Amino acid sequence: DKALGLAFESTHADRGALALRTSTGFEVASHRAAAGMEDPKPSSTFVTRVVEQRLALVAIDTSEDAALSAARSVVAQNIRSMLCVPLWDGEKILGYLYLDKVRGGAVFRSRDPDLASAIGHLAASEIRRMTAAQKAYEAEEQNRSLARFFSPDVVRYIADQGHKGLLDPTLSVQEQEVSVLFSDIQGFTQMSERMKPTQVKEFLDRYLDRMAKIVWRYGGTLDKYIGDAVMAFWNAPLD
Repeated sequence: DKALGLAFESTHADRGALALRTSTGFEVASHRAAAGMEDPKPSSTFVTRVVEQRLALVAIDTSEDAALSAARSVVAQNIRSMLCVPLWDGEKILGYLYLDKVRGGAVFRSRDPDLASAIGHLAASEIRRMTAAQKAYEAEEQNRSLARFFSPDVVRYIADQGHKGLLDPTLSVQEQEVSVLFSDIQGFTQMSERMKPTQVKEFLDRYLDRMAKIVWRYGGTLDKYIGDAVMAFWNAPLD
């Protein structure tokens, strides 16, 4: 949003938008418009041209461009001048920065594309940084979640296979012969009847924590807790 604001002010645009690539195309992440103006709807004709040619483009006067002057969005929004800059990550386009001016106002200057490109470069760097940080956070959260049930060795195995693209922990299904353990506390019902609820909770917290550590110590996977019972298995995903 800061990049869009800087480009908006620097080029004296009437409206602007910053869009990011999604699995289905591009989606506007933020927009800005001068007082009294509606939010912009970037011309798909112009954006497609920018993406296909892979460079920043400016239409000083849309009336002089046959394709743009006939584009419905340009006509409907009364756009006189427009500018669009791709946001790069190496060879990949992360999104685009779009600016326009409506009829009755000035047009973009010849230096504005270079100015917008420089701002777009800074925006792309910040998007890369934020994307990397988000991926690192998601990986950490996934490992933390897995660590509740799997031994450290299994967590590392799942993460390693996922990074190599050999295993999707959320989707992969494998058939494998395993050893399953069911264990509970003998006489727990009678014992818990003589205890306060807080004492039962504290007792189970300590007991289940110890049981989980024993399972992990021998390379097992904690499947679930069932009251005072523990279900665990071995030989999956590691033999």
